This record gives sequence, C-alpha cells and structure tokens, in this order.
Amino acid sequence: MHKVQIILESFTDTMKAKRSLLSLKLPLTIIKNSADETVGCQYGIEINERDLFSAVHELRRLGFRYTVYHR
Repeated sequence: MHKVQIILESFTDTMKAKRSLLSLKLPLTIIKNSADETVGCQYGIEINERDLFSAVHELRRLGFRYTVYHR
C-alpha cells in the first residue's frame, strides 16, 4: 500500500488534525518533513493512500491548510 504525507503549517495543527483523523479511525503516523529547508521544519501526518479522500475531506471541513505529497 502506498503512503501519502499531509504536511500542515505547524506542530499544533498537526496534533489537532491527528485527533480529528483518529476520531474517524484512520491509521496514521506523525512525521517531521525537513525536505524543504527554505520553509523550515514542517510536521505532518502519513496515511495510507486509500484513506486520503476521507482525511482531506475532514481537514477541509475543519479549515486546515495543508499540502499532500505522494511517496
């Protein structure tokens, strides 16, 4: 199964998103993405690709800003 990374704007947003997505019973992992050093450290969530639609729907509903990266 392919993994997808959802990078959020801050660690606080990542923790809030984690709680929301876990309430939907979506398995996830918290990650630290340092690939883009011009932006600094970014945190996010790694999920299975099959859960992407549900996760994005929930994050949009809650007003989070994010970027999705496919691995």
